[in-house]
Amino acid sequence: MSQLAADVGLTRRSMTSAIDALESERLVALRPHPEDRRATLVELTGPGLRAADEAFQPRMAAIAAVFDGLDPDDRDACARIVAHLTTGLRTRTRPSPRAPAPDATHAGGPS
Repeated sequence: MSQLAADVGLTRRSMTSAIDALESERLVALRPHPEDRRATLVELTGPGLRAADEAFQPRMAAIAAVFDGLDPDDRDACARIVAHLTTGLRTRTRPSPRAPAPDATHAGGPS
């Protein structure tokens, strides 16, 4: 679970415990990585997707309400800035060519 743990700022042990708890609640399923047999993919199940939607819906509504107060030109400008910042963050968080490749996107090595 190393890559997923790094992505959310937890230790591998804490991430493994969290994933184990989510799996016992049937909110996630673990799958073997198709190309790296050392890695495990973590996928949301149907109930997991519904729980995530329920958890994020109030936050998304609050964010939408803030943007509803902007005029269309300001919304467009904000969208351009956010897109630019997102691209910059993705570029900065990619591993360097010399760094070892992560196990898999949101997957971890042996648990």
